Amino acid sequence: MRPLPFPTVAVMLLAAIAGLLACDGQTAITEPDPGAEEPTQTTDGLPHGPLAAPNDTAGAELPSDVEIEVRQDLMDRWNAAVTAGDSAIDLHWAAFDQFPHPTYKGGSAEAYRAFAAVLLVFFQAGDNFDFLTRNRLFTLHLTYVFPSGASGLDTTFQALATNFAAPDGFGDIPLDVRNALQGIAEQIQSAPR
Repeated sequence: MRPLPFPTVAVMLLAAIAGLLACDGQTAITEPDPGAEEPTQTTDGLPHGPLAAPNDTAGAELPSDVEIEVRQDLMDRWNAAVTAGDSAIDLHWAAFDQFPHPTYKGGSAEAYRAFAAVLLVFFQAGDNFDFLTRNRLFTLHLTYVFPSGASGLDTTFQALATNFAAPDGFGDIPLDVRNALQGIAEQIQSAPR
């Protein structure tokens, strides 16, 4: 291999120095160490851990009208409904921007049935319906953002109630669950906006 001529080496060196100066003290982005621990998702929707980029805001682009406390309360209420159910499919909501839609839980008829049951329990438990009404959450965008940043699912509680109540809906949902969700969908339609 021939050595590069001095002017080429000098230009490359100057470009590298200029690049370092342009970084202004920022940490360079490098490939993760194969043995490094993956970042974890917490309830604030942001990655945490050794591979998380500093000041990462990927999960922070949430509706400004939905306060952090309301988001956490919503997730806690959903997770309580999941825990109350008896499903082999984990539908817990761990990161706000990764709503546990059955599409991302295997997409099977069983996943859709389990989801419909949790959705119904969620709407009917305690003051959840009033909580959703009070905070105007029926039309909140429930999204699923992949780790790559690509957007997947985007739905709402109103759309979920309507879609899972439909006779030609998903997953062979039992008639009593569909009928109850139809009643919920009608209540949502008449809820204050």
